[in-house]
Amino acid sequence: RLGVVPDVLLGDFDSLGHVPSRRDCLVLPQEKDDTDMIAAARLGIEKGYRYFCLLGGTGGRIDHTLANIQLLAFLAEKGARGWLAAEQNIVTLLNQGEICYPSGLRGYVSVLAYGQEARVSLEGLKYVLKNAVLTPAFPLGTSNEFLGTPARIAVKKGSVLIIYPRTAKGEEEKIK
Repeated sequence: RLGVVPDVLLGDFDSLGHVPSRRDCLVLPQEKDDTDMIAAARLGIEKGYRYFCLLGGTGGRIDHTLANIQLLAFLAEKGARGWLAAEQNIVTLLNQGEICYPSGLRGYVSVLAYGQEARVSLEGLKYVLKNAVLTPAFPLGTSNEFLGTPARIAVKKGSVLIIYPRTAKGEEEKIK
């Protein structure tokens, strides 16, 4: 309906109930170690892609939602960046490094330690942190706010999940 033609269809197609009859269809076994989404990410990395926008990866089963958040960490380990785009949120994971945001962004952003403690600096947001320690057991970075000025999230050690509610004006432009 949107006129988007995929380069390849990949999956076990168990949710669809049938395998599409197309030449560009890669059928995976239903019993496997990788989820279909991880298999697709592996294929993308093999083909040289480094930016992944994951659609349809939340909202159904919580185990698959959590697996797709883990997929963001898998992509980061491979030198890639993924965004999990859902109806209400956009999520990405940042390993040591930084993301800089242009002026004009408004709304909430949460920065949460992922997997282990993280050493983080937040600049240009309502709540500034300088070389702070975030831990997975305490959500200190929840509900910070963009102020419309340039902002920066820097991770010196560890990994963080960065979560933007879709109500934040301008955040979708950032992931394009």
